[in-house]
Amino acid sequence: YILKQPGVDRSTKDTMGRTPAHWGAAGGHGDVLDVLRCAGMDLFEVRDLQNKTPLHLACSAGQVVKYMLDMRLPARLARRTLNLHLRDSTGRTALHCACRLPVASKRSNHTMCVELLLRRQDAPVHARDRQRRTPLHIAAMSPDGADVVALLLSHGARPDATDSANKTAEAYARAYADNRAAFRAHANRLHEAPHEAPHEAPHDAPHDAPTGVTHQPRARAQHAHSGVTLAYHRL
Repeated sequence: YILKQPGVDRSTKDTMGRTPAHWGAAGGHGDVLDVLRCAGMDLFEVRDLQNKTPLHLACSAGQVVKYMLDMRLPARLARRTLNLHLRDSTGRTALHCACRLPVASKRSNHTMCVELLLRRQDAPVHARDRQRRTPLHIAAMSPDGADVVALLLSHGARPDATDSANKTAEAYARAYADNRAAFRAHANRLHEAPHEAPHEAPHDAPHDAPTGVTHQPRARAQHAHSGVTLAYHRL
């Protein structure tokens, strides 16, 4: 109703630089995003003052990610696509955001968000933020990150990648028993299949890479993670 009123500024932003699309994504309001989509508002590339897109906020909240990934735009907006390589002001992608599990969050929601993102061939598994941390680093630093750690490792994330402090994701995981166990389980699977050559991680673009840069598809690991039940209809 409001969008149909004369004089409504559809590009309006609040003091944090956020649009209605940002707030709809952060709150998990798929119905709001659908109205904004039909009204022709940008849901994919619009940034707030921290350079975050609506997808960054959706992944941080563990909400409506499936809706945004499956979204079909009107023909006049068909050129706008969901770019998983867009970075916020800290150099983090939406996948980084999904891998950071707040203490009070619902762990299963974030696990499902990560799984949905990893289903995309362009998922930036090896992307590094300004501290040179990969999504695996972020998951390993989360107290309840074991399921996400297992997912990332099963999709080719490199446990030996070091950040700007010269620490690996596995080093951060030592603070949490379940996260340590996820790394051990992955190492055991690799030990049981020595005939498989390790996957070479592609060189990731720098955090300030321009929009539209083409990234090589990642190599998928052969080992599936276990014990994660996904209920996609919730997202």
